[in-house]
Amino acid sequence: MMKNIIENIKFDLYLVLLAVLTFLSYLGYLTDYIIPLFVVVGVFAIFTRKKVIYILPIIFFVQMAFNDLSDDKSLITLYSFFVGALVVIDFIYNRKFVRLGVMTIPLGIFSILAIITAVNTPDLFTTFEGWIQITTVLVVYLYLVNTIDDDEVNFSHIAKIFMYISFLVTVEMLHFVVSHDLEPIEVIRRRLIDLGGVNLNLIIYTNILAIPLMGYVVLKAKVKLPYMLIALISATGILLTLSRSSIFTLAVYVVILVPVILYLEKNRLSLIIQGFIFFLLIAIGLYFLEQQDIVSDYFNTLFARDFGDYDNRFDIWLIAWDKLKEFPIFGSGGLYTSRYFMQDTGIISYHNIFAQASTLGILGIGALIYTFYIKTKMIISRNSDFIWFALILIYITAFVNGFLQPMYFNSAYMNYIFIIIASIEVYSNTKKQDNKDEKED
Repeated sequence: MMKNIIENIKFDLYLVLLAVLTFLSYLGYLTDYIIPLFVVVGVFAIFTRKKVIYILPIIFFVQMAFNDLSDDKSLITLYSFFVGALVVIDFIYNRKFVRLGVMTIPLGIFSILAIITAVNTPDLFTTFEGWIQITTVLVVYLYLVNTIDDDEVNFSHIAKIFMYISFLVTVEMLHFVVSHDLEPIEVIRRRLIDLGGVNLNLIIYTNILAIPLMGYVVLKAKVKLPYMLIALISATGILLTLSRSSIFTLAVYVVILVPVILYLEKNRLSLIIQGFIFFLLIAIGLYFLEQQDIVSDYFNTLFARDFGDYDNRFDIWLIAWDKLKEFPIFGSGGLYTSRYFMQDTGIISYHNIFAQASTLGILGIGALIYTFYIKTKMIISRNSDFIWFALILIYITAFVNGFLQPMYFNSAYMNYIFIIIASIEVYSNTKKQDNKDEKED
């Protein structure tokens, strides 16, 4: 009995261990030792031939282990070397390159366009940066599609990776808020939360990605309440940002995910009972928080923001439109040239998925549409509950959040998305082969 319980939660325990070590490093207790510790864990995973799903969280958690990662070039170099070494050693020791994957052509087109657009670039180095980003995503995708195992349990594992990372992000945000010299509500109101020099809207990407994946975890778990509570904590991180687009994305998630989970759930009575307890706990928690005016202070702060003021977005979209008219075919120099054209404003992105794609011209917008066609066609071909949560994640992040934020072409976001896509694709390929073998028999 106990052995079965441990077997079922061993991946959770592994992620909790990584999260605890990461948080202790963030607090300063293990900062000097965290990379050596993670190297030991990573090498152990590689040489005991653990699934790649055990290596990926090490790479993600170590980013959260430092409160000055983006400001410290030596740390960035060390992190890059650490990640590269783990991937190379794992690939040489454990993996074989046998599959190109359906997304290779769309990503390859983006990579080629990122080179061709150099004919119009105002700054060659910026264009090179954009090419490096998209080519890195292609390499990461090829690695993943050749290393992720053909097992449906990977869907739960990937969802839990994002669940625990988003939980950690929120915990670090809350620690920053309560340990600041200012009153917590002032820290939130002024949007001072800083986890390492990264823009607040970028910090929260993992939480935005995690919400629909946690919906899948809730669906598959018999005991759902703990995962509902973790999802609530992750959602709290989104609320702390006061980001209009992120909070709107969260609201859209809730409206879509609740009926989807109800529809797919086989034991609806259990879901409803646990859901009722969940909302009861929320109500009790809000009641006690409001005794100190925390809830009302937060909502006053939130609604003090002008949710209808998007003039600055329209201004930067006009810049993108002008550049597209000037360089319609091959674009104005690549994904990063927006920062060059808007350097006087301090804004580095066009804050819109189509506007950012237009830096590669009409061909870039066409490549974006083709990419979504290919990934959607591949995903919906599978008979798994996971695909619905993947589609919700991909389309809402790209076209709801991505309509007002630079989310889609953020390198971390793209790598996260292609982990999910690769896991579905590998599962898809295996099942197709299984069906073929059955027919031959």
